[in-house]
Formats: sequence, structure tokens, C-alpha cells
Amino acid sequence: MKSKYFKYLLLAFALIVIIFVFSGCMNLTYSVSGYVTDIRGNGIPGVTISFSNNLPSVITSANGYWSQSGLSGNVSVSAYMNGYSFYPPNISVSGPTSSVNFTAYYSVSGSVYNQNGNPIPGVTISFSDSSIPPVITSSNGSWSQTVLSGQVIITPSLSGYLFNPSNFTVNGPENGLNFTGIPLPPNTPSNPTPYNGQTNVATNIVLTWTGGGVKGDTITYSIYFGTNPTPSLVQSGLTSTSYNPGTLSYGTTYYWQIIATDENNDSSSSGLIWSFTTQPKPVNPPNTPSNPSPFNGQTNVSINPTLSWTGGGPNGDTITYSIYFGTNPNSQLVQSGLTSTSYNPGTLSYGTTYYWQVVANDVNTGLTTNGPIWSFTTQPKPAPVTYSVSGQITDINGNGIPGVTISFSGGYSSVTTNSNGYWSQSGLTGSVVVTPSLSGYTFSPSSITVTGANNNVNFSGYLNVSGNLSITNQWPLSVLQNGQNVAGQIYSSPAISTDGTVFVGGTGGVFSIQNNTVSYLGGVLNSSNSFVKIWSSPVVDPTNDTVFVGTNDGYIISTQYPFSEVYYIKVSPNPIIGAPLCFNGNVYIVDETGNIYEMSETSMSTSLIAALGYGNEVWASPVTNGTDLFIGTTSGNFYAINLSTGQIDWTYSIGQQQILSTAAIGPNGNIYFAGKDLYSVTPNGQLRWAVNLDGSQVTGSPVVSANGIVYIGTSAGDFYAINSNNGNIIWQDNLSTPIGGISSSALIGNNGVVYVASGWILCALNAGTGTLISDIGLGYNIESSPVLNDGYIYIGCDDGDLYQIQALSTNISSAGWPMFMTNWYHTGLGG
Repeated sequence: MKSKYFKYLLLAFALIVIIFVFSGCMNLTYSVSGYVTDIRGNGIPGVTISFSNNLPSVITSANGYWSQSGLSGNVSVSAYMNGYSFYPPNISVSGPTSSVNFTAYYSVSGSVYNQNGNPIPGVTISFSDSSIPPVITSSNGSWSQTVLSGQVIITPSLSGYLFNPSNFTVNGPENGLNFTGIPLPPNTPSNPTPYNGQTNVATNIVLTWTGGGVKGDTITYSIYFGTNPTPSLVQSGLTSTSYNPGTLSYGTTYYWQIIATDENNDSSSSGLIWSFTTQPKPVNPPNTPSNPSPFNGQTNVSINPTLSWTGGGPNGDTITYSIYFGTNPNSQLVQSGLTSTSYNPGTLSYGTTYYWQVVANDVNTGLTTNGPIWSFTTQPKPAPVTYSVSGQITDINGNGIPGVTISFSGGYSSVTTNSNGYWSQSGLTGSVVVTPSLSGYTFSPSSITVTGANNNVNFSGYLNVSGNLSITNQWPLSVLQNGQNVAGQIYSSPAISTDGTVFVGGTGGVFSIQNNTVSYLGGVLNSSNSFVKIWSSPVVDPTNDTVFVGTNDGYIISTQYPFSEVYYIKVSPNPIIGAPLCFNGNVYIVDETGNIYEMSETSMSTSLIAALGYGNEVWASPVTNGTDLFIGTTSGNFYAINLSTGQIDWTYSIGQQQILSTAAIGPNGNIYFAGKDLYSVTPNGQLRWAVNLDGSQVTGSPVVSANGIVYIGTSAGDFYAINSNNGNIIWQDNLSTPIGGISSSALIGNNGVVYVASGWILCALNAGTGTLISDIGLGYNIESSPVLNDGYIYIGCDDGDLYQIQALSTNISSAGWPMFMTNWYHTGLGG
């Protein structure tokens, strides 16, 4: 049994040995072959066929064929060529075969840019082989595809663009397949309305067209329009496809062109130049006048209506209107050629029916249209509205004048002023003229027109004074000097004490006249042993009959009743030209340089209380309202100096004008002063008004009547009466003489006579009218201001004489500021 098993074992071993030997001796190998083609079966030459097991590679022939022998065992075969991929990637063989075939796919890539070299993303890259999916350019414009096989046409596409080239044809891998995208311009404007060459087009046509773009960009339009075949630009940046050229002219050919612009890519398309002709001008009559105001049949219409209506015409022509108006239905033509649609018939009658018609006329065509006849009725006459008026009539002194007849126009009964000069009247209507009258009087104003209630219909009454001025005495004012009588000009204004003694300054000193006897009180000698001139006016303190007067070398000369002793007080090293001012026991002196001194009347002690400073030369005299001292200077400044503190409370400047004259203070406290103009200021220095005189310098003080009239003269001889309330000139006289004008202040008498000197002539005038009553010539030019007391005027003259003149008044006015320094004492106190 063992031997049988062993025999089989030996036999198997022998068979293995035989096979091994046979195999080694025969060396067994095999060959393989195949093709590399594209998907259409076209051979791909030059493909490298590689084998595992370190076998050498082979290259495909022109028809893509390849073969290799000497393979043994299992071998992996793969294909390779740059730019290609192959399917399948590799094939395993273990024996001879002729179908080791590969399909070749290749890669392509490129970019899409615009004409400026900027990338265009979103472009679709399509391939002629529908089995190859399209690709889209990235944000940098690049694209690529790896699954091409065979010949393929590559085409880009994107709405709104053309591409150059339009496509590429490839048969193998390629890079740099680049396209240039060219934006498509907007659509060329087309389909115009009105169509090209259209006629009879309405003048209010709106132009339209078809436009737009191919890729949805914003398209704007520039409009060229006009009557020239080459129209001008009229609008740009329009986003709609319509344009309103406004109302066009009739029968006119217009040309227009649209240029479309793509705002995104700055491309444009120009349309054709189209044309159309508007309709001929229609010939239509004017519109029928309508919508009347007042409306037809309206009642209770104002007697001062304005008639109006709606008119016009359809052609835009000029339309004029003819108006027929009256109380008859067949009214008469009252106006033609009216271009407005309103008419003012003036003031109509109450409770009356009026008829009116408007006829419209086309000026261009001559066609007319008649409106209907309309009517209206005015309001009934209203009951009259009455009112009352009243007032007062006063004389120059502010006293009421009784017994004055007040008459009224319109048939109203007259009234008479009562004992205080008051009057009143009621039941007046409309406009009424009020006129006062009284025998022997003149009134200012002569009449006043009233139209409604008024409680200040006031008049001033002036006596119609008659008579003649006459010289009753003439006293030469001279002084013995070096054995000779010396006289000279008298600038000083006389003052009168309580016992009637007249004081005045002259060339040699101070003089007094008592009982027609001239006495020389005294004077000051200068270093040359000559008497110092006195230009200052004397001042009398009526409480103690003490007289003060300044000299041109800074002294105050003083005397007291019975005027037997004379005192000399040196106050300033500078001349004292203005009069001193007595107030509350003190004397206030202003020297020529503007230094202000206060001197006690009892002790005669003097102190400087204020200095106006360099350039403020003073010729005027100070006045006071009890609180402030007022003084003007040649520099044009007017000062208010506080008497208690010596401080300047306020200053008012009149510029380059000199203030040479003394101020006046009215009954209500307002202050009046002059340079070349007359000024009125309030007590706190606020300007009330200024009035231009004749441009000449004023040297005399203004005077103010109790009834509010300011009188002032100029060096040119013009004499003015001015309303103190508003500065209006009431009347003006020229009183100039060959040797001069007005150098001094006027004087207001208690019977309404104003006295003023011009040149060498003293005049008496009616204060209300300026009418000359009488005049008288003196020896020479008059620069002294007059004073009036007990029926006599005292006034100095440049011939060195003091004149006493029989006046037409018994005394100065009892109120206001009637003369230089307010009264014959020259107290200078007012307000």
C-alpha cells in the first residue's frame, strides 16, 4: 500500500519538473496593440504609450496606432500627451490583444476683455460639441475647459456685446484663446411722433420716439430741436422717450434729432434728423366775455366797484376790450382799447342799477365778440356818520382869545370861543373847512380842513397892530481916555433891573441909564492903559438887584442896588464874551476857551467846575433848565453840563458848523440852537428835528413864543417863523440891507408883534404872518439884541449909541422864551 502511494508521489514530482523545465526553455511572451483616437475615431499621433514592468514606451503613429511586443505577465498600459487627458486612464493586459484603445480629450483656456483691457465677467463660452458643457468667465475674465475632443468651435456670448473674434476652431489643446468684448450701442432712435415730414401738427405736440438699449443699461437722450435744418441742443440727460417743446408757432417747420447714450459704457447712437410742420394759425374770434364781477343781477354793490371779467382768445392774440356802461340797458361806450380784464367806473351813485357790456376785439384778426349785457345795483345810501371837533385859540402869550367866531363849510352853524378860547362843534360829516374870525385879528393857520373827530383844531390869533416905531432917546456911550471921549461898537444886549435901570456894556466899560441919565459905572484898563472892551451882556439877579457882566480880559464887573459901588473879580485869563448866568445864588461864567466857572454871589469866590477842551471856542451865553447848563461852541458841539457835578451829561454835534449864538428853551423844555441850520433837541439831547435855513451863519439867539413858534434870523437877512412841533417853516421874510443881515436876537411883544434888527434897521412884524408893520433906521449896523420894558425898546448900535425906541407893544410876551436870555434880566432860565 505504501509503495503504491509512493509511486504516485514520484510521478507528480516528475511531471512538475517537466513543466518547469519546459517553461524555462521556451521563454513565453506576448504582444499588444491599439489606437488612440478622439471621440470621433480620428487617430491622435504623438501620444506616448507607457507600460509597467519597465517596458519601453511607444509613440502613436499618424493614425493613432501603436503596438508593443515582448510583454509577459500582467502589464498596465497608459497614454500621455501634454494638454490631453485619456480615457480610460490605464488598461491592464496579461496576454496578447489588439484592442488596447484610448480616447483622447484635450484642454483649452483663455480670457475675455473689453476694448480698454478690462476683464468682462459673466461671458458664456460655448462649444460646438453639445456634449461639452459651456463655461462662464470669472471675475477676472478668464475661462477654461478640459473635456474637448476632436475639432471644436468655441463661441463667446453676453447680452449687449459683440466679440472679436466671433469664435475659435480648435483640434487640440490651446491656451490664450482670448476674446475682445465690444459693447453694443443703444438702439438707434426710431418711430418718431410726429412722423418725419408730417404736416398740420398741433402747436402743443409732445415729441416721442422708440429708443432703449439691448442690455438693459440706463439710456439717456439729447434733444436737438429748432427751425434750422441743423437743430441746436435744447435738452440733455432725458431718461424718457418723450419731450415737450412747449407751445410752437403756427405754420412753422421744425427739425429735431435724438441722440441716445448708454450711460454705462459711454456709447451712443444718433437718430436721423426728422422734421414736421405745425398747423396753420387758426382764425377764431375772441372768447365771449364771462364771469362778471359784480355778478349779473348782484345787489348791494359798493359805490366804488372795480368791474372785472374773464376774456382772452383761442389764438393767443392781443385782445382789447370796449366797455359800455351806464344806467340805461343800451349803455354808451365809455372806454375802448382796454388791454386788462378790469375797469374802474369811478364813484357811483347809491341805490342805482347800472348796466354794462364788454366787447372783445382781436387786434390781429379784427374779429370781435360781444359779451352779454349785465347789471348790478349799488348799495343804498348809508346814514351819514357824524363827528365832533374842538380846539383852542390862543394869543402870542398862550392866553385864550374869547369871542372868536368859528365857521364851518357845508352850511353848519358857527360857534364862538369861550373866555378861555375853547370851542367845539358836533354833527359834522365828510370834509369840512374850519375858519376862525375876529375883528382886529389875523389867525394862523387861516383855516384847517377836518375829515373826522379831532380835539386839537387849534389856531393862534394875532392882533392887527398898527403904528410907527420912533426914537425917543439916543445916548452916546463914551468914556474919557487920555483926555478924549472914546466910544465904539455895542455888541452887548441891555439888561434892566427891577427899578427900571438899564445896564449895557460898551467899548470902555459898563454903563447905566436911569431917569434918562447915563452913568459910567466902571471898566478895566489893560497893560497899555486902555479900557478893555466889553462884548458880554449884563445879567441882573432880580432877587437882590445884583448886576454881573464879563470883560474881554476875564474879569467880572459887579454892582448891587443902589449901584453906587462896583466890584472887579478876576475869573479867567481868557476873554468872557457871553453873558454870565445867575442861578440859585451862584454865577456861572464861560470864558472864550470853554472853561466854566462857578462864583458865589455872596463871597465872590470862584472855582473851575468844567473845561470843554481845546478847540471849543465859546461866543455864546450859557442858559439853564435848572439841572444842566447848555452852551454851544465854534467846533459845532453843543453841551449839557450838570450844574451839581460839573460833568458833561450829553453832547450833540452838528459837524463843521459853528455855534455862535445862545440857545433858547421852549415852554415844554425842548432846546433850540443854531449853526447854519436850526436844531431842536430834547432835554436829554435827542434830536427832534433840524431845518435848513439859507446856508448863512446864525449869530442871534432863537426866540420861542408861548404858542410854539420859533423865530430866528440869519446873517443873510432871512427871518423865519418855524413850527416848534415839527420844524416846518410857517413863513419867511428877507430883511437884508446893503450893510448886512440879522446879527442879533429877535424879541416877541405881548401883543403879537415881533421885533428884529437887520443891518441898521429895526423892524416890527406881525408874528402870525411876517407882514411888516413898521421899521426905523438907526445910526449904523445893529449887533446888540433888543430888550423891551414899559413900552420902550433899548438896543445898542455899532455907532456906539444906545437907543430908546417907542415900541408898538407895552412889554415882552409873558410866556415862552420871548427874547435873548428869556427876559430883560437875562436870567437864561427856562423849561
